[in-house]
Amino acid sequence: MNNSDELSESEIERIVLSDPHIKQIVPAEEWNIPKIDLALWSERWRQRKDKDLRYLTDFLRMPYIIDDFETDHTARRQWRSEFNSKYRGSLKYVRRDALRGNTIGGLNRVRNFNLGYVGTNPNELRNESSQMAMPGSDYMTWSTERKIEFVRELKVKLYGFLQFLSEQSPAS
Repeated sequence: MNNSDELSESEIERIVLSDPHIKQIVPAEEWNIPKIDLALWSERWRQRKDKDLRYLTDFLRMPYIIDDFETDHTARRQWRSEFNSKYRGSLKYVRRDALRGNTIGGLNRVRNFNLGYVGTNPNELRNESSQMAMPGSDYMTWSTERKIEFVRELKVKLYGFLQFLSEQSPAS
C-alpha cells in the first residue's frame, strides 16, 4: 500500500477483477484526442468548457466494467458502497465505468457547447451537438450487451464531435 493507505489503480483493478460479481473489465478504445482551442468560447465560458472537454475525453478513456448485476442497479450500488468500505479509494475506480448511467448522464453537457461559443460555425455546432442521443430513463433496464453497443456508438459520435470542434476557428 502507498503512504495514503489508498490502493494504487493497478491494485484496485486486480482486486475488482477477483471479485465474484465482476465478469470482465474491457479496456477503453484507443483514441487520438484532438486539441481544441478554448478561444472558441468567450472568456467567461472558457474555464467551464475546459472542464466539460476534460469530462468528455475522460469518458472516451473509460473501460467497460461488466458485472453480474445486469439490471439490478440497487444491488450494484450496494456492492460499490461495500467494496469502497473494504478497499479505501476504490470508489473512484469503479465509478470510471463507461456503462455507468450517471456517467453517461453527464454527457448531456454536450448540448450546452453553444453557450458562449464565438467560433465561425454556430449553426454547425448546434447541429453536431444535437446528434448526441442520450438514453432515456429506461437505460438501467437494458441488457449489458445493449448498453455496450450503445456506449460504443456514443463514443464514436462523441469523438466525431471533438474532431469537429478541433477543426473550428474562433471568429475574428
